[in-house]
Parts: sequence; structure tokens; C-alpha cells
Amino acid sequence: MGMLGEVGILTVEHTELNERYELEELVASGGMADVYRGHDRLLDRRVAVKRLRAPFDDAAARERFDREARLLAGFHHPHAVAVFDAVESPDGPLIVMEFVEGQTLRAALQAAGRLSVEEAVAVADQLLDALAAAHAQGIVHRDIKPANVLLTTDGHVKLADFGIATMVDAADLTRQGEVVGTPKYLSPEQAVGKRATPLSDLYAVGVLCFEMVCGSAPFQGDTPDATLAAHHRAPVPSMRERCPDAPDWYVAVVERAMAKDPEQRYPDAPAMRSALLAGVRGDVTIIDSTLALPVVIPADAPRRRRPAFWPVVAFVVVGALVAVGVWALGDRDGPPVVGEVPVTEVVTVPSTSAPRPTVAPTVPPTAAPAVVTPKADKGPGKGPKPDKSNKGPKG
Repeated sequence: MGMLGEVGILTVEHTELNERYELEELVASGGMADVYRGHDRLLDRRVAVKRLRAPFDDAAARERFDREARLLAGFHHPHAVAVFDAVESPDGPLIVMEFVEGQTLRAALQAAGRLSVEEAVAVADQLLDALAAAHAQGIVHRDIKPANVLLTTDGHVKLADFGIATMVDAADLTRQGEVVGTPKYLSPEQAVGKRATPLSDLYAVGVLCFEMVCGSAPFQGDTPDATLAAHHRAPVPSMRERCPDAPDWYVAVVERAMAKDPEQRYPDAPAMRSALLAGVRGDVTIIDSTLALPVVIPADAPRRRRPAFWPVVAFVVVGALVAVGVWALGDRDGPPVVGEVPVTEVVTVPSTSAPRPTVAPTVPPTAAPAVVTPKADKGPGKGPKPDKSNKGPKG
């Protein structure tokens, strides 16, 4: 099988593998592997064939390549590139994968400059959906970047290149302090050689969201080391300065995803995905905070209410109605005359030792306050009639 110099790119236009797969042109080339368009003659379908380009005696590179095949063979998701087969060939190990018609997010950004917020959320939504499934199986991608996000011709997103992915609970091939990944998209913990976690992938998605809307990555140092140092120490650049048309809720989501402390990021991919979708629906309220990060609260979350005054008003109205009702059911001959006490009031009657009033009260004397309610129907001879003369004592 023909080779081109030391890089190991196949030079023949068509190459057969195991009498089943036919390799065609080179379509992509990465740090340790090349990807060819191919054809599966047994199933009559187009495939992508990934071939290890690193020296075959590089144990670490070979193990990473084999691990990608194992991880993806057991991981299936509509928004992740599927693995069909693994093949050994004289030119090294090959992974046969789903061929995605379309372009990378990197190519789309180079052509368009930047995306709208709605377009960026559509990409992040599907990407986070795939990551949620991967994380649930203990898989951390560790290399989320535009070149590994494929956009199909029908608008779907496919996450590719799990070449440096790792299992959360498995031994890592990376040596302590070794940085693995692309500097512009690495989390602060990865930038200093610490172990990646699912929250590291969320940081990278936050970087992507920043770049998709603003047109450039948040941190771009003159050297890879300078970029890594910025991720580790520098605050997140202001999106309001780089892209002032970005809505506040979008800025809040990005800044939380890119928190230096993993504990201040979203707890998982579904939580970040929900925040983005809620923002598009107009379902969130941004609250200014004294914390370093803004707070996003769903619209249906409990909020502090203003004091309600309507119960007081209702109490006054009901009280007035009760007073009118009591009066209406009482003596209808006219309003109380001078010297009488309205029947709805509490009257304190003087003790028997006190001088008696010149006008007989309508309430019998008693030692304690009393409320007298007149009977609705007064027959003849049932109690004294009120004095309607409205005349005081003579003289």
C-alpha cells in the first residue's frame, strides 16, 4: 500500500481493506490520525475511515486510538458519530465510522464570521445532549472544539473525535501535569494538567458559545502557554464589549459555564442545556448579584412578593357591609335620636351608684359593657318603644 513520506498519507486513489472497505480521498487530518472517505461494499454505504498517523510503536498513541474505538463502539447517540468497525491493516489500525455529510463548525464560523444566538443555542443544545449521554456512561470527551463538531446538511450536530476521551473512573494515560487537548478550549483545571471531568467539557461548551456569537474565542494568547495561563487565571472577557447584541441571559449562561471553579459551573450538561433553551423561550430572569457570576432564575421559581394590601381593603369593606346589614335588620323607623346609642356600638353603662341620666337609656344598666341587638319583629307590649319626640327634658 502506497505511502507519502513520513506522514503516512495513503497515495493510492482506491484501496481495499479486508475485501470490504474501499478507501477514497483524504477528507481530514488531525494531530494523530487522518480520515478518508470510504465505501462499505458489503452494506453498500458511505463510511469514514480513520487511520492512525502516529508511529505504530508509540504505545500511548496506539492505546488512545484503540480506546476511541472501544468507547465509541459502546456509545450510541443521534448527535455523536457512530463507530461501525475496527480493522487492522499493514498501514496500522483503522476505525470505520459513520460518514457525515456537511461541514465542521470551524468551517461554518470561518465562512459566516459568527452565528446568531438562536443558531448558537441550536448547536449547543444538540452538543450538550450528546455530552449528557456520554457523561452518563462515564465518558469525558476532553477535546470539545469547533473542528470536532460536525454540522450535517439537514441541520443536525454530530460530536466527533473521541480520540483523547477518558473514562471518569478509569486510569488516565496522561501523565501528571501533562496537558492534553486544544489550548483555546481547555478548562482551567486541564490547563495546569489536572484530571478532566464532565464539568471540564461544559467549560469547553461555554467557550464555544462565546466564540459562536462573538466570532472569536475568549482567550487567544501569543503562544499556547499564554493561552493556557489565561484560561487558568484571567477573568472571562466581557461579552458585552465583544458582542453587545448578545442578550443578558446568554451572557449569564456563558459566564457560569466558564467559571474558574468547576463547582460554580452548571452541575451537569442537562442543566446547562435547560438554561439555554429557557433563554430562547424568554423564560428566565437575570438578577444582578454581588457574586462574581450572574444568577439565572426560571420564571416559575418563587420570588419575593411585595406586601399585599388587598386583605386590609377587603376587611374594611366587609366590616362596612356587616354594619349596614345589622342596621337594616334593626329598627327601620329612622336614625337614632339624640340621647340614643346606635345598636351596633358597645356602650358602657354607669354603675348604680352613679347619678342617673335625665333621659332613660335604651340599654338596661349593667356592670359590664353590653351589646343590645333589637328583635326583628316587635309585637305590641314587647319592650319600650323608643322616644321619637327628639325632645330633651324641659326646663
